[in-house]
Amino acid sequence: MAANNCNKVPEFLPNRWTYERFAECEKFEGEPTVGIFTVYYAVMIEAFLWGLGTAIGELPPYFVAKAASMAGEKHEELDEQEGLFKRAQEFIEPILKKRAFLVVTICASIPNPLFDLAGLTCGHFQIAFWTFFGATVIGKAINKVSIQSFFVIMMFSNHIIERLIGLVTTIAPSLESFIRTELAKQQKKLYEGQATDEEPSLVATLWGWVIALMIGYFIYAFLNAIIQNKLKTDGKK
Repeated sequence: MAANNCNKVPEFLPNRWTYERFAECEKFEGEPTVGIFTVYYAVMIEAFLWGLGTAIGELPPYFVAKAASMAGEKHEELDEQEGLFKRAQEFIEPILKKRAFLVVTICASIPNPLFDLAGLTCGHFQIAFWTFFGATVIGKAINKVSIQSFFVIMMFSNHIIERLIGLVTTIAPSLESFIRTELAKQQKKLYEGQATDEEPSLVATLWGWVIALMIGYFIYAFLNAIIQNKLKTDGKK
């Protein structure tokens, strides 16, 4: 949105690593000509680091499955799959053994709920760590984040936003004022930052809840995996 308003990528203040707001620029009137690639290059490093973080987050299922396989144990999550997950597993396994790097790269490059299964399968068949992690980094930190970044850049272009507002208002005209007010608040924060005594916007509030839920789920899954592993170990003793 800021790039469209300025018709260029505005300066990050105080700098890109401790970003608080954008530098003021003269509001551009007319159809913006700033290119998608120009905006992408401005956030490319941050996008890569985000993808790298998600790639590192895929390591626990891989290590758990690999440790179980090396100990001669079966992994219950792989053995108990049903329906779509079972068919995906049966399809992936023979290809994975022959073309592990290519399969993992493709699976990591697109948003899909089956990637955890690919990590478990790689660990189960003891695919080399750097084969799995290298392919995951390429898929998530380069391919996937690039696709997602281009999508977000296009969706937040002025003409796309106007079309979406027009679509919403044809269904619920009363929402137009609310949507434009919220967008105006967000655009104002891009240049002025968040005031200490200002109430957070609806977008910021919802995003905060999404992040909190994601962190809570991660902690729950992590603790659950530890407890389940401990119970299995105690049961065998």
